[in-house]
Amino acid sequence: MAKLKENQEILKSKRALLDLPSVKSATLLESHNSSVTTAWGVNWGEDYIARDILQNFRDANKEDINSIEVSVKKDLVSVNGKGLFNLRRLFYVGSEKGEGDIGQYGEGFKAAMVSMLKKGVNYPISISGDKAVVIRVGDEIDDTNLCPLVYDFFKVNKHEGTIFTFNTNNPDMKNAFTFGMRHFWFEENPLVGREIFSHNDFAVFESSDENGYVFYNGIKRADIKKIPIIIKVGKKYAAIEKKINADRDRNSFDGKLQDRLFGIFAQSGIPYYTKDACYYEILKLAKPLWENGGGHPLLQAIGKNMHGVDKLARTKMLFSDKYFAESQARYVFLQHQEWYEEYPRIRQTEKKCEEQGKIKLPAYFACFGVESVANKIHSKNVKIEKDIENQETRLPNTKEQQAIDFLVKGINNLSPSFANLYKDVYNINYKIVKSDELLGQLKEKRGYWDKIVYLNIDLFTKSFGEIFAVLLHELCHVFGGDGRRSFSDILTYLLRMAIEERQAMDKFANQWKEYQVVQSD
Repeated sequence: MAKLKENQEILKSKRALLDLPSVKSATLLESHNSSVTTAWGVNWGEDYIARDILQNFRDANKEDINSIEVSVKKDLVSVNGKGLFNLRRLFYVGSEKGEGDIGQYGEGFKAAMVSMLKKGVNYPISISGDKAVVIRVGDEIDDTNLCPLVYDFFKVNKHEGTIFTFNTNNPDMKNAFTFGMRHFWFEENPLVGREIFSHNDFAVFESSDENGYVFYNGIKRADIKKIPIIIKVGKKYAAIEKKINADRDRNSFDGKLQDRLFGIFAQSGIPYYTKDACYYEILKLAKPLWENGGGHPLLQAIGKNMHGVDKLARTKMLFSDKYFAESQARYVFLQHQEWYEEYPRIRQTEKKCEEQGKIKLPAYFACFGVESVANKIHSKNVKIEKDIENQETRLPNTKEQQAIDFLVKGINNLSPSFANLYKDVYNINYKIVKSDELLGQLKEKRGYWDKIVYLNIDLFTKSFGEIFAVLLHELCHVFGGDGRRSFSDILTYLLRMAIEERQAMDKFANQWKEYQVVQSD
């Protein structure tokens, strides 16, 4: 009974062979149960399956990769190559591949077959010369749930070269094989367009479709979504080789490994002397991605590893003023303390920019010359510092310092605990400003918890109430900016105290005349 069933299964394999137009005769030579079973824990996706099958054809036809043909007609998928192949190698584990071959272990075909069978592909067929093998799932082994792969070897009419073929209605499987030899690097690969630049062991090309790809060691290892650029890596890197050996040459690069390779490319693959032209080409191809605010790990890696944004004249031309880069500490010129002091204002300004219809790009676009709110603030601060250096501000003269000391005495009378902060905790410096415009800039530049109080020279001619209120307001900034709760709380407290201590304040108001500067006619 078991023998009859086995013969029926072999007959199905034979019928699958004879259904092929090129097969005119088929005679069984032998049938073997493999030690590989469907319980093996591999379950590759369609792309990995196609790549591994095609890899064998690539290695057998290295001298004429263009001779490999992939055909998908309705549900029949076929791969044809001129090189002959000993089909018995498909049964055994081990590899005879040499220099220039991609595969290394000899397990790939078995894993691909198990994965195909799990996805419903029955009777995949390999033909080389006058030999053929049909792979099917055998019966369960006694007292187990293990079903071995069975290899039925046949003698067929002679074929020129090697064929791998199967039937499937799985659209993803068909698409994976239709992608065909594009999985591998060769000069005539239809994915490869014009060469953009090359440097060290990297070459960069334009992609012929909307996506880009990374070829490492002759095989497509990563997709670059929405950027039509191809990066060919001509050198093996130890960190990457270690990972490839660990996953036994199966998987595309995962996120971390891809980021690592992008980092190596950013450091070593872009010539410094023509970097502006290179960045321009890459970002121009990436425009469909970033023009709506999108980013990409490749662009981020380049941004992290570049220097000299001031020299990117051509690259900057790609971005109009409708774009701005999000401010992040890593990508701005503000010092650490400045960054934290300005942070609330930065985020408020960014929100206003978006409300005005401007498009926010990832922070690393600042490295390509896109303006960020934080860097605008930095530029403004630098200008103000230069103005200060040009003697636009000065220390208080003797009379002005006496007036300030008198006002501080009034604050002490109003709230000793508040005044003590400036004696024991904060060291406040005072500067006199002559220009109203510069005073406004200085106040805009001022960070939270700033320890310099800028006073307009004209304030010393004003009433006690006006100058006292301004000084209180400025000193309260030690606790935060105008919009912060800590600032408003302390200011509210001082206003309450001023009302409650009205008589004391009247006394200081009368004495202010001794310190008030009288304007000359």
